[in-house]
Amino acid sequence: MGPPDAGDISRNVARGISAMVGELAALKDARQLWFLPNYAGWKPRLYERFFGTLLGAALRTREEVSIYGLLDDVLKLSHSVLEVGCGTGNYTVPLAHCCARMVAVDASPEMLRYTRGRLDREGLRRVESRLERLPGRLGPARSFDGTLAVGVLNYVQDLEGALRSLTSILRPGGWTVFNVPARTAEGRIYALAEIANRRRIYLYSLPEIVKLGQKIGLRVEATATAGLSPGGITVVVSARKPHS
Repeated sequence: MGPPDAGDISRNVARGISAMVGELAALKDARQLWFLPNYAGWKPRLYERFFGTLLGAALRTREEVSIYGLLDDVLKLSHSVLEVGCGTGNYTVPLAHCCARMVAVDASPEMLRYTRGRLDREGLRRVESRLERLPGRLGPARSFDGTLAVGVLNYVQDLEGALRSLTSILRPGGWTVFNVPARTAEGRIYALAEIANRRRIYLYSLPEIVKLGQKIGLRVEATATAGLSPGGITVVVSARKPHS
């Protein structure tokens, strides 16, 4: 039996490559089928039930300490504030009492209905609520003094586009407070846990966020972490849009 023909080798290599491409495409399709769209599958009561557990309550308490600590330095009673990803209204209701105008948006109709119910029960009917997604046009340019985005950038692949959306509606000198999952051991555990919930999480380091902020014209003024470990499960950022 003679040596293999060069043409046979080429055909075998081509078939092997084709099979690999097919397997990768199938794997990609399987991932797309497994992971839910950002706006789908949210169950607000189940979501709140988690934060009634010991673990959930501890995580929420530490997050609130960081978020409110940064908001205390920037939020004024005269401000108009847009909250993106209001979820179940954990921050929406308290903030609505602390600013002149509050708009709450979310990509999930179920979450938005839940928050709307909370607002109405609190007598906060002047708070506007509407369906919106990141990245996207959130309103007229320079229409808000501040924006808040807690727990929503976790699921956005285009973080730069999302932050540009948050920045475009800020008045000169306006502020934004947001958090992102940290590229830490705790952050990685969180990302793995969310796979079971059919959610894809994107992790970031603080230097990456600072660099991205500079790229889109945001000046990072303060940062904090939130979580059970020193590195935290999320990085919390307060940034400002320059006056000029």
